[in-house]
Order: sequence, then structure tokens, then C-alpha cells
Amino acid sequence: MDYEHTSPRDQIKGTKVKGRIIIFDNEGVIVPTNWDLVARLISERFAITPVSGTNLKRSLQLPGENSRNLLQEYSCGAISLEGYWSRVLHIYGLPETAQNIAMMSSALEALAGTPDQETVGLLEDLKSKGYPLLMLSNATPEIARGNQTRDRYFRHFDKCYYSFEIGYRKPEPEAFHVVLRDTGFQPAKCIFVDDKMVNVKAAIAEGMVGIEHHIGAEPLKDKLAPYL
Repeated sequence: MDYEHTSPRDQIKGTKVKGRIIIFDNEGVIVPTNWDLVARLISERFAITPVSGTNLKRSLQLPGENSRNLLQEYSCGAISLEGYWSRVLHIYGLPETAQNIAMMSSALEALAGTPDQETVGLLEDLKSKGYPLLMLSNATPEIARGNQTRDRYFRHFDKCYYSFEIGYRKPEPEAFHVVLRDTGFQPAKCIFVDDKMVNVKAAIAEGMVGIEHHIGAEPLKDKLAPYL
């Protein structure tokens, strides 16, 4: 492995890299998600009948005006926090107050669980060897905030790209284009890791190496090894 730069964190934009750049998804690759916990928190806070995490997630995916549902629109920054959670509260028949919006919103911060330590160790190893590490995540502000306040593995990433900040979600090609334009990296230099094959295929279509990975599956380091 031979790099032409000394500090990918300081020189990430336009950096000329002879080796690989690795772009990670977050939920499902580094941290598991726990919709059942979010459902339980909402049930307890609002004293409503408990539902499963699956049903809660389905209820949050309110119909939108286009191919995206409202949760997807919210995760792209197209709907405000207040606007989205007001709709959710209305569906549940709850008062659309600022306090209730805050309670709903904060419950979603608990979605991500404990990071997979094997993957965190891999991040540390890759960073120590000089590989630029990026994150490209479909997330709402709550999910991103909940992740970053509970664990320090984010320090290994040179930059994180969240859908609610860049305005696009994977597998939309524009999500990958934002990363490539911002960094100046060539697609052929990039390895993209995600737990959803539809996103992996989208990255491959952009000229990247795509790897599907799920927490608990074959070690990710073994999947990456042929490309590093």
C-alpha cells in the first residue's frame, strides 16, 4: 500500500490515493438497529398500546407525494423535524405539541445498538494503515445524533455523509455523486460496504467495488482482503 499523501483527514478533498478508499454504511454494518426498543420507549412515554418494532417502522413510513415515503423524505431533509413528527403524532391521535414532538424525536435516538467490536477493531486497523475511511448513511438527525453521542468509533472516519444533510438516499446515484465530487476520489479507487444489496449494486453501477456485509456474517476483513 503506497499513498501520495500524509494526512487523509486534512487533505481528503482532491487527495491522490494509490490505494483504496473505503466507504461504510453504518446501521447493519457497524451497529445493529433495535426498532423494538424505540417502540417500547414511545409506548412508555405516551402510555399507548405497545407495538412491535416492525409495526412501528411501518407506521412511521407514512405515504408521501412521490416514490419516497415521508420517513424517507425526512431522512433527505425534505421535511422539517416538526413537520414530520407532527404527522406521526396525528396518526397516533396524540396532541401535536412541541413537548410531544421532542419526546417522539428523542426516542428514535435509541435506534442503534452496541457497535460490533470486530468491525470497530477493523476500522482502527484500517485507519492505522492509512486508508481513508468515509461513511455514507441513510439517516435522520436523531439516528445520527444517537450514534455519535454513544460511541467514539466515529473518530476513525475522515468524513461522514448523512442523507438528511446531502439531500439524497442510497441507492440514489446522486448520493454517491456527492461523495465523489466532494472528495475528488475516483470510483475505481472506492470500496463500498453496505448491508443492503440494492445499495451495493448502485455503488457497483457507479464504478465502485461493492461488498454486502451483515453484522455477524463472515468477517468483513476477509471480504475486504482481496481488494486491499
